[in-house]
Amino acid sequence: MSAHVSTQYGNISLESGWNEEPTLVDEINLIVVGVTRESEDEEGSSTPVRNALADMNIMIKHGGITESLDFVPSEEEAGWYEAEILPTRIGSYSLVLNGTVQDQPISDEIEIEDVESKQGISYPEAAGSCSGGGAAGAPTDVNLIGGQISNVSKSDYK
Repeated sequence: MSAHVSTQYGNISLESGWNEEPTLVDEINLIVVGVTRESEDEEGSSTPVRNALADMNIMIKHGGITESLDFVPSEEEAGWYEAEILPTRIGSYSLVLNGTVQDQPISDEIEIEDVESKQGISYPEAAGSCSGGGAAGAPTDVNLIGGQISNVSKSDYK
């Protein structure tokens, strides 16, 4: 969780981004949002905000396409919320925030880390492909499939 974006709205701080980084196309991931409130008593002290997204609408945006996200509280850490997503396109994504957190109005668009191709980390290169990627990122190792199928013949069932 190193490339999260921190934004401040009054005494409310949001930290948002992808759970798994680098974020790869066609890999299930989570959008995570952490919400804290700065304490008025102690400088530099912050408290996780429970039920912070009750009055917030958060959408994911890629190009001109937006989709609402359904956030649930994290089971691991108070003040953190997560929404499962399967990014299907490479490129820039952003979160569109609208609503309030503890009476603090929030209306913003935050760019999060880009979704990348699997090509840079794929090994070995998929068979029959010069670029290392199959159709829509699907494995295309024809030799492996052909080898498995050729081991089964009609004579095996006589």
